[in-house]
Amino acid sequence: MFATLRSALSICARILPCFAWICLFSVVTAANGAVTADELRQRADQLPYFDEVIEFIDNEQVYPALWQPFRTEAPQGTVVMLHDASQHALWPDLLQKLRLKLPDIGWNTLSVSVPERYSSELMQQVRELLASKGQFNVVILGIGTGSNQALQFVSAQLGGQGDFGWYLVMVNHRDRDVASFRQQLQSLTMPVLDLWVADTSDAEWLATHRMAALRRSGSDNITQIQSAWPMTKYDDNMDHMARRVWGWVRNNAAGQEANVRATPRY
Repeated sequence: MFATLRSALSICARILPCFAWICLFSVVTAANGAVTADELRQRADQLPYFDEVIEFIDNEQVYPALWQPFRTEAPQGTVVMLHDASQHALWPDLLQKLRLKLPDIGWNTLSVSVPERYSSELMQQVRELLASKGQFNVVILGIGTGSNQALQFVSAQLGGQGDFGWYLVMVNHRDRDVASFRQQLQSLTMPVLDLWVADTSDAEWLATHRMAALRRSGSDNITQIQSAWPMTKYDDNMDHMARRVWGWVRNNAAGQEANVRATPRY
């Protein structure tokens, strides 16, 4: 009987943390994945590290973001995170793991709630915030449809204007317009990581065609990596995919300083 009780308690111990995460995020997730600033503030207060809630406004719509400061003696820069469709800035997956862990190697993280369609006004406000905080070494990390927005941002606002001190990480890029993808990246000289996992039937097809398009364009600043399947969404531990991003950011983007005068940002 005691052995059976111990077994049951062990199962509960494994299930309860996941259940707690489910409760935490099911409360704040609306049908379109949107959350309010107050909801983010309330949920962030329950997490192990302090978050500053920042509000961006576009067309009278408020888009809250979470700022997590670095936790080392040597600051490296800021990672801006754009979530996937129907998700939000506290989504308990790759975004959450990186948002909380990257500060341990010197990175601030800014997780931004973004609309379904790209907003140049919103991303301009993000740039202005980074400039006000003295952040000119920046990684733009987009997940799923967020990677489409990240690519659109860097190609529209940085292409041809000098992109030193900027980096792009695309995770599970979904855009099927390979020609547009190639055209957007051609104007960039920044290092780019294209990380994907075979989580859909056409993920490998998309990744293969992206790389072929880039090779034809002569781009040599991109690294494409297939990752293993991520661990459970509600597990805070760094899984294979998170470690891939962590390692690439540490090895390719850390410690760079942009010459602000020689490279105007606006």
